[in-house]
Amino acid sequence: MTKIHITQPRKRNAPYVPPAPRAKVDPKHAVGWVYFAEAGGMIKIGHSRRLAKRMQVLRSSNPAGAKLLGVIPADSSSEGGIHERFQHLRQNGEWFSDAPDLREFIAKNCDPLQARIAITREWAGVTRAQ
Repeated sequence: MTKIHITQPRKRNAPYVPPAPRAKVDPKHAVGWVYFAEAGGMIKIGHSRRLAKRMQVLRSSNPAGAKLLGVIPADSSSEGGIHERFQHLRQNGEWFSDAPDLREFIAKNCDPLQARIAITREWAGVTRAQ
């Protein structure tokens, strides 16, 4: 019995072409977002320029998952001001107790569509222009 070996044609040694580098985000055009995320009965007030990636990390690092409550287009200094405003609710680092005054602040200052737009644009590779 004769064995037949089927092989693919040899690939020629083509020169290695490195992938194109990712475009760097100009800080003037991507100040980022102050986000409010709920996880385990507490609310995290944080800042990120890459909201979708940040939420992915929060969801995977918390056993209960995380839910995005809202975002405000802002820089990291605005985050500090919000932290100071809710200092009385601070539990640990950027985590705060879930309280009516914090929920009211989120409802009043966060546009429900902003988070969806931010994440959609991030996955599409578009930065937010000021």
